[in-house]
This record gives sequence, C-alpha cells and structure tokens, in this order.
Amino acid sequence: MKAVELAGVTVELGGRRVLGPLDLVLEERSWTLVVGPSGSGKTTLLRAIAGLVSTTHGQIFLGERAASSGRRQLLPPEQRAIGFVFQGSGAGLWPHLGARATLEFVLACRGVRRAARRARALELLELVELRDLAERRPGELSGGEAQRLALARALAVEPRLLLLDEPLGALDMPLRAALAAALAGIHARLGPTILFVTHDPREVAGYAQRTLAMRDGRIEEAA
Repeated sequence: MKAVELAGVTVELGGRRVLGPLDLVLEERSWTLVVGPSGSGKTTLLRAIAGLVSTTHGQIFLGERAASSGRRQLLPPEQRAIGFVFQGSGAGLWPHLGARATLEFVLACRGVRRAARRARALELLELVELRDLAERRPGELSGGEAQRLALARALAVEPRLLLLDEPLGALDMPLRAALAAALAGIHARLGPTILFVTHDPREVAGYAQRTLAMRDGRIEEAA
C-alpha cells in the first residue's frame, strides 16, 4: 500500500521554483534514500511532505488522505502523523528540558494522560538507549546522544512516516554507524516508512531499499 504519493508537486519560494514538478510514490514500511548536492531540493521535499512549506501546484497524499492540493493545505502538520528529525546534532531540542521531560511534553501535546506519560517516555528512551540519561538536558548530551533524543521525540508522535534530514551528518564515523544501526532496529521493530536525506548513502548502506537522486528540484534517477 502507498504511504505517500506526490502528483505533479511544485514548490515556489520567492517567486522561484525550488521543487518539481515531482511525481513520487513511497510504499508502506519502505526505506528510501534521497541524495543530491546542496540546493537540489532534498530538504524542501521533506518540508513539503510534512506541511512545513506550502506547495504551489500538485497534490500530496498520505495514505488515502489528501494532505495538500495546489496552494491549499488540507491537513495541517500536526495532523499528518509524521516524525521529523532535522539536520544537525539534536537540532530543534528544547535546551531547558531534560530528555524524559522533552518526551513527556510531546506526549502531553498529543493528549496522553499524565499517568501514562512517564512510562511511555521511558520506553522511548529505552528504545534509543538513553534511559540512563533521562534527566540530562541537550547541552549535557554528546552529539550522538542528542541526535538519538531527537529521534525519540520524532517517534513519540507514533509516526507512520519518518522524515530524516541529514540525521547523521554532524556525527563522527563511529557514531554514524551506531545511530544507523539503531535506526535500522527501530525500522524493523516499528515499521514506519522512512525518507532519509543524505549526502553520503554509504551511511546507511544495506538498510534502504531504494535511492533517489535529486538535482535542481527534480528526481533524476531512482535505484
């Protein structure tokens, strides 16, 4: 079954086309890499799917539901059941909240009852091997630990789709390998559809089923 479908999607920013026209289908539980030079539209593709940037033309479907049509956003970002890990080591984490508190806040925003939040937060920290660091704030975590916390935060929304924007780029090689393996385990266990932007497809070699190459806002080839 289709997890995501883009039909003739374009994005214009500042009067300039930065994406598309683009047709793309991602099957459920698939893992797809997107590679290409800086400025090729990789991040814009993720942000359009997530609803963080408006499309100009075309349609985006999430499962059977239309998420956007032309300039109309039919589903706001918070209703798209998408987890997004931004570029950078732990980018977007709240500096004043510890790891457990970060996840409990996300769960509270999703309506999870207070009594269940702590247990669920600790389960997520266990999943990314951070349970022993539950009270540490992002500034007290290493780069790899902060990025794993960002991944746990994305998983807290129970996403059917996980969008990853250069999640390993700020890490050294041993940490890249460790986090890639952790992500592969999460994919096998929870089964979200993954769209993974990277400059170096070797980071997750052997895990993804498909690679898309982008240039000038278009998909040039697929493997």
